[in-house]
Amino acid sequence: MGSGTGGFIKLHRSMLDWGWYRDGSTARVFLHLLLTANWEASDFLGRRVERGQAVFGLRSLGKQTGLSIQQVRTALGHLKSTNEITLETTNQYSVATILNFGKYQGCAEAPRERFEAEAMSPATNAQQTGNKPPTPSKKNKNAEKKKKRFCASGAEKETLERVLEGWTATEAVKAGMRAFIGMRAHSSCPLRAETLKAAIAQLERYSRGDAEAAAEILRQSVVGGYRGLFPVKGGYAAQPQ
Repeated sequence: MGSGTGGFIKLHRSMLDWGWYRDGSTARVFLHLLLTANWEASDFLGRRVERGQAVFGLRSLGKQTGLSIQQVRTALGHLKSTNEITLETTNQYSVATILNFGKYQGCAEAPRERFEAEAMSPATNAQQTGNKPPTPSKKNKNAEKKKKRFCASGAEKETLERVLEGWTATEAVKAGMRAFIGMRAHSSCPLRAETLKAAIAQLERYSRGDAEAAAEILRQSVVGGYRGLFPVKGGYAAQPQ
């Protein structure tokens, strides 16, 4: 969902032979979707956004890629026509599902580093070297750091969930906050318990206790890929009942 300055995706040189590589707009939109797609499933405004899916608005996608809305529409049409993505559109946002996402990104996409880490583990090498544990190599340490960086620990997720459970917001607003948490994690700038509490306090100030306004603020940040929370552009007007 959000774009970040950390992390990585994998692109094979065969991309040079890809049919849309020389179409600047289409290639740019596809690369942006790869960079902003969920690397793990999360909730967004009451719906499940799976790994390999990117939530976006046409206007925000155009702004982030430097393209016009018509160029974005055309690029998405190209990507759909060759089965690079599928699209689901609502009256608020669109969800692109990147087919064969596993080729590009995610914790499961670092087999060599993981294999090297496992091969250098004391348990494995003890059997091969007379039960003498080896000294961890620099490459092994780097592989472990990558695993920790891209795979959030269960303990961290449980801590954030406890904060959300103690929050008196509606379930719809909590779902929006979970989507924001997922977007921040994807952009390599994950929320911790204390920063989540600060984000909640900020959201409550901006929304002034209005649940619909709070949900819209969260939607704006997730769709736009913003790392912070901001008042709704142009203000928020509640819909008449």
